[in-house]
Amino acid sequence: MKNGSIVKSFLSALNEADYDGIMKLFAENASVSAPHYGEMTATRFAEALNGDTNLSNTTLLNVFENESGNTLAGHFEFEWELTNGENTKFECVGIFEIDGHKKVTALSIIFDTAKIPLDKIKVL
Repeated sequence: MKNGSIVKSFLSALNEADYDGIMKLFAENASVSAPHYGEMTATRFAEALNGDTNLSNTTLLNVFENESGNTLAGHFEFEWELTNGENTKFECVGIFEIDGHKKVTALSIIFDTAKIPLDKIKVL
């Protein structure tokens, strides 16, 4: 596995609320798509997530990588405490597109939105 450490680094930074660490993984013009935020720049995503998160904990379940190593899928469990104190726990898949410099150019996050209080999420 060539780039699987990118998924682990992303989840580790998320667990530590290290949003600068998250941003270091992304290319300059990277985008993120997530059911609760829509499509936005990686910078805006990190800001939105930081604004909505009181505490998060992830558990990596699986990492999948295509043969060329430029696409990864990280399957993980996400425990999320929102800034309003509400808690939720759900499984996610993050699909990471990686460039030749080992930077994330696009991240698509997939999960069942029925488990999160979408009306409590702040969208920038």
